[in-house]
Amino acid sequence: MKRKLLLIVLLAFVLGGCNWMAFGYKWADRLILFKVDRYFDLTDTQETALKAQIETTLTWHRTTQLPLYIDFVTQVEEAVKPSPNPSLTSAKLAAIFSRWGELREALLTKLAAPSAAFLASTTADQRDLFRAKLGQENQGLLEELKQSEAKRRSERKKWLKETIEDWAGRLNRKQVETLKAFTAEIPLQDEQWLTSRLGRQDYFFRRLNRGPEATLPEFLVDLWVVSYRPQNTPVGERQREIRARYQQLLLDLYNLMSPEQVQELLKRLGDLKETLADLAEG
Repeated sequence: MKRKLLLIVLLAFVLGGCNWMAFGYKWADRLILFKVDRYFDLTDTQETALKAQIETTLTWHRTTQLPLYIDFVTQVEEAVKPSPNPSLTSAKLAAIFSRWGELREALLTKLAAPSAAFLASTTADQRDLFRAKLGQENQGLLEELKQSEAKRRSERKKWLKETIEDWAGRLNRKQVETLKAFTAEIPLQDEQWLTSRLGRQDYFFRRLNRGPEATLPEFLVDLWVVSYRPQNTPVGERQREIRARYQQLLLDLYNLMSPEQVQELLKRLGDLKETLADLAEG
């Protein structure tokens, strides 16, 4: 089951860039309504109710969450400044990841109640349509898994490189080599992720059709938030290990950054804070 069911959580992806944030907020109500209608073929009554809920939730997000995102970007700024502290540390990076997880969970938890109210209004035919749409997406993901491991690793490296360069400028030779070595060794979790996705979708629809509706918000919080926290299991331990390796990659790349790259990163972070501040003012 997609965790982005009612309100597309692109609103939470602060590090998606200034232009994307501004665009997302400007058109958020229409984008969200379009996305949900595509999955459920809304009735006029549902569309009216959903519009009102979207407006309420976006107002909450703008007034309460965007200021927290500004604080978060400031936390990142302070961690990467070359002075007075000479470098990013593992502890600072872990704190950044932890805070981002808290912000993400706050948004998803807030979405649970309105999402549950909307789901309670759907018919059996609409739920079947939603499941069919997800099935189409799943088939596309299965097709991607047919690509060779080398191809998938190459795509992962390309995505990481482009994302990092969007924020810090062109990578130098040592950084490219570090990224290449990382993507050649990091375990690919594509099959496990898809298996988990399919299992969650099946679990979601069984629960949705069984009821009761009164406990649906709690169920969504468990499905979207609690179940994604690493557990004390072999799978959870593997998740923590992979997360730690990604954090170490960022730290290694940072330690190889030139002064110009650091300044570019700080400039981008400053621009993002300005965009967030403008959006928060409405």
